[in-house]
Amino acid sequence: MTAALLEPLALGTRVGIIDDDPLDAITSEQQVRLLRWSPVRVSLDGAPSVDDAITRIQQLECSALLCDHRLHAGYQVDFSGAELACRANSLGLPAVVLTTFAATDQATTIRRWRHGVPCVLDKSTASTPDVIGSAFAATNAELLGRQPRSRIGYRTVVRVVGVRLDANYPTAEVIVTAWRPSTAVIIPLALLPLDGSQEPEDLVGRRFMGKVNYYAQEADELFFADLEPATPVPANWMR
Repeated sequence: MTAALLEPLALGTRVGIIDDDPLDAITSEQQVRLLRWSPVRVSLDGAPSVDDAITRIQQLECSALLCDHRLHAGYQVDFSGAELACRANSLGLPAVVLTTFAATDQATTIRRWRHGVPCVLDKSTASTPDVIGSAFAATNAELLGRQPRSRIGYRTVVRVVGVRLDANYPTAEVIVTAWRPSTAVIIPLALLPLDGSQEPEDLVGRRFMGKVNYYAQEADELFFADLEPATPVPANWMR
């Protein structure tokens, strides 16, 4: 990340801390203090929806958010940290996800919202002040319209080559020719539009158009947005 694409948070910024593990929340607060920001512990008790959580964050006058991803162990909520961060970023409040399950959830519950989450950090390897500070700077820059090319979604073709009907989180394997034509990428099945007459297996072989940041270097960085059925190619198009 070049300096021109970074927009650091101001000293004293009130950063909301959301984590269902109290010890991890304390660690995050310590890292935020080292960055000379002001941590604000945000409880999700009694805030079962994303809207409720956003309202609480705003009531506490937070200007940024550092959020765990899996929140269900400690809170009765119907959303993930990635979904909450996506909503916060859409409202202009820089949000970074910090999770133990970055590698496990990247292709599923994180990718579902990755288009609106510039930075996802792994607690085991990236929970240091420098890394957290850079993640917020990159996120803030993107919210100001200064994201790198690797974070811009371009319209392209996405072809479905497989479907996995896992009971916990159904997924699809897709090929993005504009990224790597021989590498399948796992995405949440929920990102693909299904009409009432289709079974998930019917998606195999179909093509969709949507926004993909195909200049990303790694598969974990890819996002998929606004997917819709591609116009079928006429049978006699080569005649």
